[in-house]
Amino acid sequence: MAYVDWRIKGLSLTTCNCAYGCPCQFNALPTHGDCRAAVGMRVDEGHFNVFAGTLTKVHEPRFLPITWEADMESRRGHFAVEGVVDAKATLIVNASTGAEHRARVTLPTGFEYAEAEYASGTVTAPGPVRLDSGDTHAHFAILHMTPQGVVC
Repeated sequence: MAYVDWRIKGLSLTTCNCAYGCPCQFNALPTHGDCRAAVGMRVDEGHFNVFAGTLTKVHEPRFLPITWEADMESRRGHFAVEGVVDAKATLIVNASTGAEHRARVTLPTGFEYAEAEYASGTVTAPGPVRLDSGDTHAHFAILHMTPQGVVC
């Protein structure tokens, strides 16, 4: 296959079914044996979308309104497509004290990001790819990727 130059950069909000911390980010197996995630991203820069080449099944495109809001600093965000996905993230709260628990992770050789703010996530997806989890891992990160991997 010929070399394809591509680049993507923007703020992402990821929710998944793993416990806080998401073991996948540390080269470990997912909490429940499989990775079930919903990701919303605001693409600020880039060219040539290559993600479709990484999928084994592609559903028919649906042109629907997208709700998107994300604030990495406050660890609060939401993205939704009516009837397809509704994902929310908020700060992690200490179960004993009720105090805010902040976690920022830096991964100089990460496969998805170089730095992320961790949060608590909830996602419901009644569409063709079903998800239903709450009080699980979520993170905000600036994704910046090229064919060479994560740009730090």
